[in-house]
Amino acid sequence: MRILLTNDDGYFSKGITMLDEMLSEIGEVTIVAPENNYSGASSSLTLKNPLRIRKYKDNGFYVNGTPADCVFMALTRILKNPPDILISGINHGANLGDDVLYSGTVGAAMGGRFHPFPSIAISITNLKPEYLSTAVEVLREIIDKKLDGLPNPSSILNVNVPDIPIDEIQGYSLTRLGRRELPENDRINTDAYGNEIHWVGPPPEPVLGDEGTDFDAISKNRVSITPLKTDFTDFKSMEALKDWLCSMQELTKKIINFVLDQSARPGAIYLLFGWSFVEAWFIIPIPPDALLIPMSIANPSKAYFYAYMTTISSVIGGLLGYLIGYFAIEFAMTFIESIGLIDAYAQATDWFTIWGSAVILIAGFTVIPFKIFTIMAGSMKMNVVIFLLASVISRGARFYIVAYASKKGGQLAVDKIMNHADKVGYVFMALLLIGLMWSII
Repeated sequence: MRILLTNDDGYFSKGITMLDEMLSEIGEVTIVAPENNYSGASSSLTLKNPLRIRKYKDNGFYVNGTPADCVFMALTRILKNPPDILISGINHGANLGDDVLYSGTVGAAMGGRFHPFPSIAISITNLKPEYLSTAVEVLREIIDKKLDGLPNPSSILNVNVPDIPIDEIQGYSLTRLGRRELPENDRINTDAYGNEIHWVGPPPEPVLGDEGTDFDAISKNRVSITPLKTDFTDFKSMEALKDWLCSMQELTKKIINFVLDQSARPGAIYLLFGWSFVEAWFIIPIPPDALLIPMSIANPSKAYFYAYMTTISSVIGGLLGYLIGYFAIEFAMTFIESIGLIDAYAQATDWFTIWGSAVILIAGFTVIPFKIFTIMAGSMKMNVVIFLLASVISRGARFYIVAYASKKGGQLAVDKIMNHADKVGYVFMALLLIGLMWSII
């Protein structure tokens, strides 16, 4: 019998050494184990660093990687012939219930899942075991008497052995995975410098009293054997999820049909043009393209007309916004001059004149070339793509200019006037901010 032996505690572990001695009496053993302790590594692989294989004795190798790395290296680089069995352990500490999701011992055994030989992960239920020989004898008995009748040649068995003398073992139990309590969330420690540090800490206590689980078997001093599989698919939920998915698809279809029906109504065109007008004026975050696209789909023959009209509406709205902002700031400047604070505001006004004009020009006209290109494309799918692209680019540019103008002009003005708040009062402050807001939008 060819035996591949590995673990997650490292090639120097006492558990793997004792197994090597026993298994050498049964067959030809090859050890491929991690260079260091990799408890909790699960089935992880090393992908960003090179792996190195070192031989430390005639039948023993260690790898500077995870337990799963070791199995992969053994099956693809080291062994000339595939093994007849893969054994991972003896792990110092139990791997029960939820532990199998994190366990490097179980992760190594999972490495043989696609091969036609059984894999066994064996653990003893004590981090500092006193009776490792019990686990050794249990594994000997499993190999000698219990492997021949396995229904699946690729079986993965998770074996947990109580840390008690062999004569106190009450037998073997075929078990399912149990579960642990939720972990505590108030474990906070500090280092020598007073900085907060955290430890994952020991696993939570098991949920006891559930017959047939691995925890239940161990509590009765029985060896727990749990068959595992790597297919995590929740088959019981699939039918229910099919109904849920179908209902979501039906709801989506209803929403699309409703939008298209409403977009085909005569009054939708007025909403579209009004939306374009106001959106360019205030630079609201929801573009009129959200209505333009379904309307173009519902009325393909009018798609070009909609594109032209929304562009014109946007330009008119942007120019009107500029005029209102211009007159508002002129009023604010007249008021400032009347109270003798023109020097404090002159520099901010220069910035506003430059950047405020730039905002309006970009807000009104950057969308035009995109929509003209859309019209020329002639494809409905291309229309949708270009409309979305135009919205992202034009609005991104507009918001950037608004932010820059606010920083260079508006914020400077506010800072200047704040220094004179005791002279002009909060009424004047409010009036100034309103003028700046209108000038930007």
